[in-house]
Amino acid sequence: MSPIPFIGRIPQLNMLQRVSSNSAPSSITAVYGRRCIGKTRLILEACQESQLLHFEGIEGADSAEQRKHFLKTLARFSGIRAHQIAATADWEDLLILLAEYVASQPADQKQIVFFDEFQWMAAGRIELVGKLKFVWDNYLNPRCNVHLVLCGSVSSFLVNKVIRSQALYGRIDQVINLGPLNFNEVKSGFFPKRTVLEALEFYLGFGGVPKYLEMYRSNRSVRLNLADLCFKPDAYFTNEFDRLFVSHFGKSRHYQSVVQFLADRKHATREEIARFTGQKSGGRISEVLDNLILAGFVESYGSVHNPQANRLRRYRISDPYLRFYFRFIRPLRSRIAVSDQGVALHQALPDKRYDIFLGLAFEHFCYRHAFLIAKKLGFSAVAYEHGSWFKRRDQTTGAQIDLLFKRADNVMTLCEIKYRSHVNKNVIEEVEAKVEALDVRDSFTVEKVLISARKPSSDIYQAGYFSTILTAEDFAADS
Repeated sequence: MSPIPFIGRIPQLNMLQRVSSNSAPSSITAVYGRRCIGKTRLILEACQESQLLHFEGIEGADSAEQRKHFLKTLARFSGIRAHQIAATADWEDLLILLAEYVASQPADQKQIVFFDEFQWMAAGRIELVGKLKFVWDNYLNPRCNVHLVLCGSVSSFLVNKVIRSQALYGRIDQVINLGPLNFNEVKSGFFPKRTVLEALEFYLGFGGVPKYLEMYRSNRSVRLNLADLCFKPDAYFTNEFDRLFVSHFGKSRHYQSVVQFLADRKHATREEIARFTGQKSGGRISEVLDNLILAGFVESYGSVHNPQANRLRRYRISDPYLRFYFRFIRPLRSRIAVSDQGVALHQALPDKRYDIFLGLAFEHFCYRHAFLIAKKLGFSAVAYEHGSWFKRRDQTTGAQIDLLFKRADNVMTLCEIKYRSHVNKNVIEEVEAKVEALDVRDSFTVEKVLISARKPSSDIYQAGYFSTILTAEDFAADS
């Protein structure tokens, strides 16, 4: 099987190539993002023309094993046997050995030192960070032409213990928070021979995670892929949740319980989450929520153009795979495990429940592609804030707008989002009620936009009510 070509990431690729050039000064870059998001592939792609020293932490290994593995890797690059058998229990000595080897290389050739899965290399402790600061200041930075890349999938460690650490304060020159691929990149790169709606359906379930997209078999429909990847014994997505959470959070149950609670509802307040977990609203629950947000699993959002936005702040699952897993895979795991053939797709994904899921997932999709929407609508150069709008703290009543842009040019762009196959003129009455509830027409022009996965009925176009109608085809087109 031929390797999958590198897709997207153009701004990050350009930045890494620029700072890795021979003429650029020595610098440190921190790269973080969830498991399987493509961090290592990005760095290897950017540095393929450079001298790269790639060190990788070992998941679950203690500090002694990490140091031993580091030495073996250094010996492989340097060819110096003494590096492999060096006897030391101190990271400082090992980093000095590395710095001495880097300094022995041609001064006019940039050396890329890449510490991959840095949180594992550090065994989850800050000792290595402090030692690295000393060696950077006294050996690497002043003597070498080097670009040091610190990369990790445990975002809470990379952000709180590395990027925000006192030890490396002011020394990290570039930070990349690597997120999922956008839909237009995914459609062209992974689904060139499938319809836009098929590509969108898979994206709504699993997002723009490169590893997940690589699992897709392009000669089979989305539904057949779901049957193979989700509802058969030992299928990849059946067990991915365990790998994902152990990798990010170890065996802590607090994180799983919060995500499980959020999976059972569209959103929840901090107070509701705290009551469910039996913890106070501050302290530990704040740390858990902050780490889930850093991991890209949960997001916090308020109401745009609402003075009570902070008080009304809500939390919801932001990761598409987690939403799909808790909705459809987790309830069937015991049945899947004991069945030779797995669970039949029509049983695993009942039409009504699956349609509701896709509708909500499409709302999240539009929220995450807000910049692309602004670009398509022609106002991306204007300052704006965006998000949902809701009027009441109550979770079931009160007006709500799926996506609202509050623009600096005194325009409110109200987006009504529909996934269902048939959108007719009734949607106009729904939107007009929301415009009335928003009640800003004396101070803002309200621009109404319909975003529909499929092309709506002709009477919608003929009514002329919406200033613009966007469909999935618009998201798939290059911008």
